[in-house]
Amino acid sequence: MIAGAHRLLQAIAAAALLSASGAASAQSCTVAVNGVLSFGIYAILTPADSAATLTVRCSQINQAPNRTVSYAVKLTSGPGSFVNRLMDHLTLPGETLGYNLYRDAARSLVWGDGTSGTTFPTGRFVFNPPSFGNNQQAQFTVYGRIPANQNPAAGTYQTVSPVTVIVEY
Repeated sequence: MIAGAHRLLQAIAAAALLSASGAASAQSCTVAVNGVLSFGIYAILTPADSAATLTVRCSQINQAPNRTVSYAVKLTSGPGSFVNRLMDHLTLPGETLGYNLYRDAARSLVWGDGTSGTTFPTGRFVFNPPSFGNNQQAQFTVYGRIPANQNPAAGTYQTVSPVTVIVEY
C-alpha cells in the first residue's frame, strides 16, 4: 500500500438516458444507483473490489392489460476502454488508475454495451391487473474491481460511468 494513498471510485452515476420506440407511450421509467461504488484504500499487490445496486423502475399508466415494457441496461466505457476503464486523479492531470465493471461476482463478465465482448442485462415488465398502473422494478448488482499491480500516484481517483437504459414497448 502506498502511504496515504486513498483510492475512491465513484463509478456509477444515475444518469439514465431513456430511449423508446413504438406508438403512444404511457410508461415512466427511471434508474437509480444505491450509493457509489467505492474501493476505499488500494493496496498495490491485491485487487480492490466493490459493488453497488442499480434499480430500474417502470410504471404503466392508462394502457391495456398485458402491456409489455422491455429494457436493456448498458454502461459506457467512459474514459479508457471496456478492457481498461480509467479513473482520473483529482489533482494530477494525466494520472489514471485502471478498473472495470462486471455483471457477476466472479468479475468475468464485463458490463458494457454489447461491443468488444461486453454483456448487459435485459428484461421486461408485464403490466397485468392488479399491478396495472403500479411500479415494477428490477435490481442489478454492479461489481467493480481495480486490478493489482498498478503503481498510481497517491491521492483520490474518480470517474463517472453513465448508465443507459433503453426502453422498448
